[in-house]
Amino acid sequence: WACLVTAFDFVVYVQARIAMLDIFMMAFCVLGLAFFTFSFKEKRSARRSFVQAMLMGISFGLAGACKVSGFFPLAGVVGVRLLVGLLKLWRARFAEPRETDFFAPDVWSALTPGKSLLALLVAPFLVYFATYLPQMLHEGSILEFFASQRRMIAIMTGVSTSHPYSSLWFQWPAAVAPTGGPRTPTTRSLTCRTS
Repeated sequence: WACLVTAFDFVVYVQARIAMLDIFMMAFCVLGLAFFTFSFKEKRSARRSFVQAMLMGISFGLAGACKVSGFFPLAGVVGVRLLVGLLKLWRARFAEPRETDFFAPDVWSALTPGKSLLALLVAPFLVYFATYLPQMLHEGSILEFFASQRRMIAIMTGVSTSHPYSSLWFQWPAAVAPTGGPRTPTTRSLTCRTS
């Protein structure tokens, strides 16, 4: 059902046609969530569950490398892992427990605290870091990774308050606000440095 709905989602069509990173981020997020589901539901093989959890971490690392918002689903998965761990610690049970309860004793038993740390934090960070290797090699320093993060934060927080392409939320459905216009003195222009 999720695949069918996604296949006819117009956001997918638009993002796929305008050559932005959003479609790749979405693909890696969906892949990460699929591996999360496989790992979470795997009860026969602890090894398979852990491998799927690592693939989930790798997928979310690639999603985050596309756009920072690619890490949002990972934060949700970390929240689920913490909740499951807490409910297991409390030995919580439904009034009529079933094998399919999301915090049953054997659910995600393969993800011990150490393995959770590997799959949910270390793997995504290492993959995210690895995507900067070409840039670090070009600049000749590992410190370029941190410099890149600072530049991205500066770009994201340095947007001016007024912009010629802005419109109010109630103007969106009727499309009454123009989507373009002359540059104003408050609009900043971002330039890319190439060598």
